[in-house]
Amino acid sequence: MSGNSDYEKARRANIARNNQKLTALGLQKLERSQPQRPQRARTSRKRKTATVKKEDLRRSSRTRNVAPQYTGEIIDNSMDVEDPIIQHKRTAKKKKMNTADVIEKQREWLDNHRQQLQSQYVNVKVEKNAKSNNSSWEKIAKEKWGQHVDTAFVAFTDLDWEQYVLSRTSSPSSETKYGLLQEEYQHCPWRLLISCVLMSRVSSVPVKTLAINSFFAKYPTPSDALDSDPADAFKILKSLGLFDNRYKSVIEISTTFLTMPTFACGLDKDINKIRGVGEFGVDSFNIFVRGEAREMYPADKNLLAYCNWVRRSGTHL
Repeated sequence: MSGNSDYEKARRANIARNNQKLTALGLQKLERSQPQRPQRARTSRKRKTATVKKEDLRRSSRTRNVAPQYTGEIIDNSMDVEDPIIQHKRTAKKKKMNTADVIEKQREWLDNHRQQLQSQYVNVKVEKNAKSNNSSWEKIAKEKWGQHVDTAFVAFTDLDWEQYVLSRTSSPSSETKYGLLQEEYQHCPWRLLISCVLMSRVSSVPVKTLAINSFFAKYPTPSDALDSDPADAFKILKSLGLFDNRYKSVIEISTTFLTMPTFACGLDKDINKIRGVGEFGVDSFNIFVRGEAREMYPADKNLLAYCNWVRRSGTHL
């Protein structure tokens, strides 16, 4: 007597009947112990290009029946390695030539600028009128900003020298120092604007401090800056980079400072925009020269911190 249950006996009987039917139909009996998965039929695909004639092939999307320019040669330049010493000398010479080209370009630009200034102002002969006879203010202007102050008088025959000087007089926001570089030059509007142009995009405080101080030691007034030689200025400012833009901005600021009857600095191109002086320079001018730190909320984080410090400290001239 087997130990199979009635259910097991019935299951085995059904399997036997199914096998008999599969044998009668001529079908192969399935192996229970090793079931197999049906495999996909593999079909061979022939390349379509095999039937395409060689002359019909296009070598590019634009031309037909045109041989390619590349003929398959392999260029061997392994023997073209230049001696390192020669390569270094050639690179140094190229850099030196580039520097000379930059200086020459600036010198040519400055010559054109001076000629234009000469034709507009200096060569014009005028007579002083009654209003311009306040010689004491005129004397102060020349002592502070140099001999080229005369160009302003020639350009504006009714120039008010008192207003000329007072509009260029600084009213700093604070006597105490917060620690920004602009505070060192805030008592002279011209120096303040020049320092903003020279310090822009320079992260190293020692580098920009040395360059700016050296520049003012060589060119203490806007008149001196207009008489500068680009080669000498390059030696002072080369560590800051962007010499071309910085030097042109220095000349434009100096020219505007000397020739504008009532000096102002802003962002309006038709009124008071000065080449090279953007939002940072204008905000610095209004904060440190015009003494408007309490009323301003500039975009620059350092200027904003200074304005907040002035508001908290309560120091004001």
